[in-house]
Amino acid sequence: MEKVITVDIADKNDLVEKYDRSIVSADLIKFILTQSEQASIRDTFKIIVKDKCHLDHDVSNLIRSGIKIEYDNAVYEHTRNNNRQILSVIIGVILIVISTIIKDPVLAEIFAVGAWVAMWDAIELALYSEYKERRKMNRLRKLLNCEIVSD
Repeated sequence: MEKVITVDIADKNDLVEKYDRSIVSADLIKFILTQSEQASIRDTFKIIVKDKCHLDHDVSNLIRSGIKIEYDNAVYEHTRNNNRQILSVIIGVILIVISTIIKDPVLAEIFAVGAWVAMWDAIELALYSEYKERRKMNRLRKLLNCEIVSD
């Protein structure tokens, strides 16, 4: 099913940033993302831009570039979290090995607890943030490939 997102552009500041007219408004991208959140995985998107002030910008390319920037940020965040997961697992394994080598039982227990905390961080990232990140990247990918029509 196609989900239609209608954007009303009343003036220039609705479309572009106030101090840099070459960048699409962050509020506009946030609005588009918010409107796309309720779509199912199989839905496609169509963005209809109602230009009430007759701008001289190429609206579809400007919106697409803003979505691309948001997509690149989401990919960066996903990669950063993956690297953090790997680092947490490595730290956890190192701390477990150290806890088995140490002869002092209290110190060994401290290192074991630290290892499980590091391991839990990786598990928490995998369970909670992975799904949200992938869902956001899929929505952004669909938005990048959707039809953008100016009225």
